Amino acid sequence: MENHLNVVMATDFSEKVRNAERYAFQFAAYTKSRIMLLHVYPVPVAVPLLNRELRIHERGLAELESVKRHGNVLMTHIGILPGDMKYECKVREGAAGEEVCREAQESGVHLIFTGTHSADGLFRLFSTSHTWEVIRLASCPVLTIPEDGFFTGVKQLTYVTEYRKNELPVIRFVFKLAESFGAGLLILHMGNFGYSRHLETMMFERFRDELRQNLDSNKPDIRLLHRADVVSGLNDFCLHTYTDWLVISRGTSSLLDQLFNPGMNLSRELSFKTRLPLLTVPDAYNWEESGTWTRLKTFQENEKTG
Repeated sequence: MENHLNVVMATDFSEKVRNAERYAFQFAAYTKSRIMLLHVYPVPVAVPLLNRELRIHERGLAELESVKRHGNVLMTHIGILPGDMKYECKVREGAAGEEVCREAQESGVHLIFTGTHSADGLFRLFSTSHTWEVIRLASCPVLTIPEDGFFTGVKQLTYVTEYRKNELPVIRFVFKLAESFGAGLLILHMGNFGYSRHLETMMFERFRDELRQNLDSNKPDIRLLHRADVVSGLNDFCLHTYTDWLVISRGTSSLLDQLFNPGMNLSRELSFKTRLPLLTVPDAYNWEESGTWTRLKTFQENEKTG
């Protein structure tokens, strides 16, 4: 069995994903992962009936050549030689979010990289982005890289909890992830004064006690903070604590948020507004069955011996 991670970088060649591309390739070189540079192009609106299949095939070949040229320029700028890493290019035709996730599932991908596509105000409430579509549909973790994100290693993770019971498997995975990188891990809940201080404290203490009972580690670093704007508060806290990855499980909003903050989905909000790399993990992600932990252990062992 191959013991490397399989990662995919979804690109649309835009300026917004340029740093995400660099980050993905640097991460792949650091972890000795196999990386796929994937571009999804839209279905042509009109293709002449004459030689239709040939024209569609030629379009696919032309798109693939564009991805290969783009990848070669990218690796040259980063200083990575083609033979230094396991690397391939692919193209798919269709809706970006759906096709990225379909390729990830078919190719046994362990991690998807995307850039951010920001939106503000009412537009964000009634629209989606390619990034959020990938996060929403993916069956594996997605790492979203902001426009000014740079890879400097993985030394500190901050997991933001929403007190959901089905977060526990994700938190176990994040503990293993931090262990494999030799990184610190902090578990944080950011309250927004929507509930009384007494209720917030009671929920925090219950969650902390349950977590300590169910984790191998007896003393996870768990904190409760309050900010009026949760997303800005998380960004500020993580930048202040030199967090490399902000981690969240992609699930439905908690019952209390559905009651008091209808329409609020923290993982979706962060996908638009994160100021540091955001790792979104599906609630149903089976990291043991996927082989991710086996490959992370290989990376960990190579780091110790290398």
